[in-house]
Amino acid sequence: MKRTTIAATVAVLMLVLLAGCPVEPGVQAEPAKATVAEYAETADTLMPVDNTVSLEEEPVPAAPEPASETKPEPPPAPEPVPELPPPKPKILPRMWAFGADRCIPCVQMRPFLTELVDEYAGRVEVIRFDVYQDREQATQARIQMIPTQIFYDPEGKELFRHVGFYEKDSIIAKFRQFGWE
Repeated sequence: MKRTTIAATVAVLMLVLLAGCPVEPGVQAEPAKATVAEYAETADTLMPVDNTVSLEEEPVPAAPEPASETKPEPPPAPEPVPELPPPKPKILPRMWAFGADRCIPCVQMRPFLTELVDEYAGRVEVIRFDVYQDREQATQARIQMIPTQIFYDPEGKELFRHVGFYEKDSIIAKFRQFGWE
C-alpha cells in the first residue's frame, strides 16, 4: 500500500472510533457533526488517495549482494623498525701451539700458554692442539715436529712459525712485533 492510502485509512478509522466512544456518565454526547463520508471527502482534498488495491506485490528492493567471499584485508601492520645487523665478531690474530702430553717441552710450555690465553683474551686467540687428538688440524698445519707454534694474522695468513720450545717472553715479543699488544 502506498503511504497516502494508509494515512487516509488511519484518519477515517480514528474519526469512526472517536464518534462511537462512550462519554462519561452525566455528560450528554453531542451529535456527530459530520458523517464518515464527509470526513473521507475532507481527507481526500487534503491528501489525494488512491483507493485501488493492487494484488501484485510491489517490487522489494533487492538486498545488496555481499562482497566477494574473500575476507577484507586487515590493515597493514606498522612497518617494523629495521634491526641493525649484529656486529661482526672481531676476528683476532691467533697463535696455534701444537704439542702432545708425551712431549716434555710441550708439557713445560703448557702453564704459560694457559696464562697467555687469559692475558691476551680479546686481543690474540691462543689455541693449544694435541697432535694425537687433533690429527686433522695438525695435518692441515703441516706439523712435522712438536712443539710447533704458528702465528696467523686476522685474515688467516701465516706470519711466523717456530719449531721447538718457545719461552713466554719470546712469544710476547713476537706479539709486540706484530702489533698485537
